[in-house]
Amino acid sequence: GDDGTGKPKIFIAQISDTAWTALATGTTGAKAANVFFEYKDALYFWQNGTVLSQIKDLESDETPTLTENFETISYTDVAQPIHHKADDSAYFFEDNNVHRLTGETAATFDTGSTTPVLVLPTNMKIVGGAAYGNYLAIVCSPLELGATNSVMYLWDRDSSLTTLTERMDFGSGSLIHLATLDNKLIGILNFSVD
Repeated sequence: GDDGTGKPKIFIAQISDTAWTALATGTTGAKAANVFFEYKDALYFWQNGTVLSQIKDLESDETPTLTENFETISYTDVAQPIHHKADDSAYFFEDNNVHRLTGETAATFDTGSTTPVLVLPTNMKIVGGAAYGNYLAIVCSPLELGATNSVMYLWDRDSSLTTLTERMDFGSGSLIHLATLDNKLIGILNFSVD
């Protein structure tokens, strides 16, 4: 939720209780509405166009710890992260960049917060992704509708942009969602003009 001013506020309710209890309130700035992600017993969310925040120790017998500047990463657009079971890593998407978070107890970014593990073309923004076998499917829409087509990249999580496994053209619409259904990738496009 939020604190009424757009800043994130985390609540918890025990199964045996009907009341919600506030655990922590962010102070850094407004939350990005489309990302609230659990990984390795912590929750992650973007704030203020500048930081990725983390809250951990959420068990009922612990005191929650909020780290609002878990990583300093400036962004314009963010998409829901993906937990890929093949390498047990979380992949965070901001603008045209992919960041990989790994670790059992102290999660850390592979290359540091300022260096993504994959950089896609700058005229695109990442709008989502999905685990697809051993690959990470990443969907991108153009920053300017009609300037280029939406695309999906299949990435083996090790190669660079120049050696991505596959690039699939999705046409002139804005690709807004990707999901895996019966081992098939399904994309949803929006063809409306703003």
